[in-house]
Amino acid sequence: MATYPALEWLQRRTDGESIASIAARAGVTPATIRQATDPYGPWHHNAGRAERLEARRRRWIALRRDGVGVVDIARRDNVAHQTVSKATRHA
Repeated sequence: MATYPALEWLQRRTDGESIASIAARAGVTPATIRQATDPYGPWHHNAGRAERLEARRRRWIALRRDGVGVVDIARRDNVAHQTVSKATRHA
């Protein structure tokens, strides 16, 4: 788990990821995620798939620019490294 997991949870909620998904990834209950992040909302529950994917792509680009490797990003988000590579190729 990250040194400051709540910051990662906030970013994921901003990106439109569900509380259940964030909790499963972090190994905590949805209530823990809600308690840590709700004060910083409101959260857009109706964000569409295209918006979520674009937000994820932007997050990946930022991580790549910070020197995080494609394999590390892919492992963290449970996707194939080729997915990250393709999404960040022209950025």
